[in-house]
Amino acid sequence: FDKDGDGAITPEELGLVMKQLGEACSKEDLEGMIKEVDRSNSGDIDFSDFLKMMDPDNGSVQDEMKSAFGIFDKDKDGLIAPGELKELMTSLGEKIGDEEIKSIIAIHDKDGDGKINYKEFETMFKTS
Repeated sequence: FDKDGDGAITPEELGLVMKQLGEACSKEDLEGMIKEVDRSNSGDIDFSDFLKMMDPDNGSVQDEMKSAFGIFDKDKDGLIAPGELKELMTSLGEKIGDEEIKSIIAIHDKDGDGKINYKEFETMFKTS
């Protein structure tokens, strides 16, 4: 999501991601989203802000987490397959190879089925 690699997600970068996910947001909406989690008041989302935003223990984030999982789970079978992960990452502009996808899956696939279920998806953000 951090297109310029500076370690922070700007409103413009967040806008691109939201657009790719099918959500059109105004500049004010994007700034408001960032302001909700921007603890340093820098006007962008740094890594610690991102982790806070994705914390599954945050009650308001639980619905966001389920929604995010649903975006990855294209066939709605309750699992994120390697192809689904690669497709979404590619659509977001990430250049990612099959080996990287396999590595991501292997790290977080606790039940060994080669896919990421919701609990494993949630844990990805708790342990990040």
